[in-house]
Amino acid sequence: MSIVFITLCQGATEEITPEFADAPIIDGILGSEWDGANTTNTALEDLLITLRVMQDNTNLYVSIEFDLDPLYRNDTEFIGILISNSSSSSSKDFIDAKIVRFTNLTNGEYVYLDCYVDNFNPKHNDTNLIFDGNGAAKMYDSDTIIYEFSMPIDNSDDNDDVFLEYGSRYAFNITYGDWELYPRGVIKSHNVLVDIQDPLPSESNFTEIVLFILSIVFFSCIGAFLVFYSYKIIILKKKIGRLIG
Repeated sequence: MSIVFITLCQGATEEITPEFADAPIIDGILGSEWDGANTTNTALEDLLITLRVMQDNTNLYVSIEFDLDPLYRNDTEFIGILISNSSSSSSKDFIDAKIVRFTNLTNGEYVYLDCYVDNFNPKHNDTNLIFDGNGAAKMYDSDTIIYEFSMPIDNSDDNDDVFLEYGSRYAFNITYGDWELYPRGVIKSHNVLVDIQDPLPSESNFTEIVLFILSIVFFSCIGAFLVFYSYKIIILKKKIGRLIG
């Protein structure tokens, strides 16, 4: 595998909170499954992109869409998502990379790579050769291309990966370039902050919560009725006592 050198884009301007949605199919085809995503228009330097981010209880999903004149495209272009082990965007904190790179853009041939990062270089495949997550890409026409990624949340035994925890914030660096021409190729990158949301309660847990709340309301109403009924009995006894006396 070729060594790839990536230039660091300083600063993280967007803070993104993923929306909860059903899991999309990671195939590079942008369908209605992404309608519920948090959608942001941003730029990798001068390259405008549409960034979509959403999650469910098991995975984070990222979609990157952009237009580029075919004259500036390369047959081995790629998008990489470098992940920091915290909200820091310092180069030393980016230790994980999910990459989709084309081996032949003209024919739509690509590969997904899960790499570890050393000093902002995604140098090698993960040492255990287990690729966590998934990635895909598709050219829609001569200008528009879609990259899609999924990555596990709160579920990874791979020391080469960032363990994305619920309720935590992480810096992501999105990088575009030509795989074969690095480091001579033109590189564009941008940092964003992503807040991983706590999991939603499962349907069974939700039902239990609803039943628990309804039980509280029901027994509270009965308690209030008994108090009122006891009060009425006391008042009635006093009235009867006055009549007898």
